[in-house]
Amino acid sequence: MTQRYLESMASGCLVLGQAPPELVSLMGFNPVVEIDWSDPVQQVLDILDSPSRWQPAVDRALSRLQEVGDWSVRVRAALERIHIIGLL
Repeated sequence: MTQRYLESMASGCLVLGQAPPELVSLMGFNPVVEIDWSDPVQQVLDILDSPSRWQPAVDRALSRLQEVGDWSVRVRAALERIHIIGLL
């Protein structure tokens, strides 16, 4: 997973593409709208035609990201893991 997924969701963007497994694992659900490869242009036009339909997905991703993607949460999880494996 790259930082761009987290940055996009934190910016309130609807992410269109394919979610890496690490992102789905972190979030507990797939926050990415999977591309319809049979007609991606129409899919984007449909999204742009009704943004309010997609706002709940954006809100859910942002809310969950604030729970699990914040640096304070991520550092705490990393430190817990370090303690578990005995490095500290």
